[in-house]
Amino acid sequence: MFSTLEAKHLGELRRRAAGMDLPPLGADHSWRDGEGAETVRLDAHGGPVTQQKALSLALDAEKRARAFFENASRVCEDAETRALAREMAAEEHEHVQIIERMLESTPDARLPLILD
Repeated sequence: MFSTLEAKHLGELRRRAAGMDLPPLGADHSWRDGEGAETVRLDAHGGPVTQQKALSLALDAEKRARAFFENASRVCEDAETRALAREMAAEEHEHVQIIERMLESTPDARLPLILD
């Protein structure tokens, strides 16, 4: 669900940011290994990945993405770029809310999530 949504967001962001002079951003919100702020490495967290854990990791990733765009909206000098960053931060906030609702309705199952 979210991977399809994120792929659409990335395409739209690339299209709208084409030709914009984007400022360098501080290390607080740097993307690891050239990946996006929402990238989560499940193997780095040890133990089985339950539904609850997977959603918690996704929530952390969405919060990092929101912080990234909030920071971009503060440091960009160009009004159009600031507006785009604010819009992206708002979208990430919506993702945070969706995942929080999912967490509330997901039982704290101890069974591992099967990842294909």
